[in-house]
Amino acid sequence: MLFKLRFISCGRLTAIKSTRQILPHHDNKTFHQPSSPFIAFHRMSLKFMSLNTFRITDACITQGHVSGYCETLFEKYNYKEKCLFEDTPERMVFETEIWMVGEQLRQEISKTKKCRVNQLLIKEILMVVQTAKYRRGRESFVMLLHYFKQEDSLIEKVLGSLLDDEQLYGFAIRELNKLKSYHYVEIVKNILKNEKITWIKKEAERYIKNRYRYYDCKFPSTEGV
Repeated sequence: MLFKLRFISCGRLTAIKSTRQILPHHDNKTFHQPSSPFIAFHRMSLKFMSLNTFRITDACITQGHVSGYCETLFEKYNYKEKCLFEDTPERMVFETEIWMVGEQLRQEISKTKKCRVNQLLIKEILMVVQTAKYRRGRESFVMLLHYFKQEDSLIEKVLGSLLDDEQLYGFAIRELNKLKSYHYVEIVKNILKNEKITWIKKEAERYIKNRYRYYDCKFPSTEGV
């Protein structure tokens, strides 16, 4: 039996025995950045997890491999994860499974440049990103989008639409920052006004500041705000 890890509300890592993997939970009080130590450990542990086999080679050459695989996971695991703690927000099992597929893709794309120009793979990733029923399982797919800079106009349009997605808008701002795409500054300003999650606030502030630097404009004063 494998040991899996979960972030609990105080931010500590706790080992628990489980036959399934559990990703960090998300809520308005506690949210861990994609670059957190937990995610780093989780990425290193992927090869030891007994998940369904997913082949990056098939993803690049077979139409529907990625989107079809995610749909299969959605249908197979469309039930709630078992809550081990009272403060754990509701999460569907398929969200975790689909998230893992995106993370496996990230590992390959980050080290294999030819994947970044594969039109079929880009199309499949965008299809998953825009399938709202996959919920937070799409997070890891959104985090792939900055790799496809040659399709920046298409990627930018999709990220712009995600700024209205309550589950993904923070990740969309983060990717827009990486792509240096600053056409959504007014929307991001409105998001920043009411944002409570620390890492998203920082990404929004960085996006606004970088926009003014990029266009060599004077950054507006925030005094009295």
